[in-house]
Amino acid sequence: MNFTKGIKGLALTTALVGGISFLPTNAGAETLGWSEETGYVNTDENVMYSPVMYASSKPDSHRAKIDHYSPSQMNTRKVTGYTTWSGKNHYTRARFDNGGSKVAADSGRKYGYNSTSAASGWYDTTYTSLVAKTYWGL
Repeated sequence: MNFTKGIKGLALTTALVGGISFLPTNAGAETLGWSEETGYVNTDENVMYSPVMYASSKPDSHRAKIDHYSPSQMNTRKVTGYTTWSGKNHYTRARFDNGGSKVAADSGRKYGYNSTSAASGWYDTTYTSLVAKTYWGL
């Protein structure tokens, strides 16, 4: 009888503790700042409707540029992102992706305080559907 109570208590404790997350809701959140398909993303709107970001958590500015290099009939490009966020340790990321699982020339997250920049590697976009994009986050 006591064994059964112990099992029920353990199951209840596991269910309660298992449902609690100790990570902040914005841990690892990544927000699209610019895409060559859609242009700059309205960061106020993006943050306001994102379930993983807080309304006060947005950079002062985010911009991007694309550089072209076209040797021998190739369309080689790289994208660079720039983020300014006064008083915040944050990151900028630049890469080519398809909005799904395919990613190329990823800069990775480049962290810094107040301002950051990240440049993708050079990537031949002649025969691909990958799109240049930049991201920011905490």
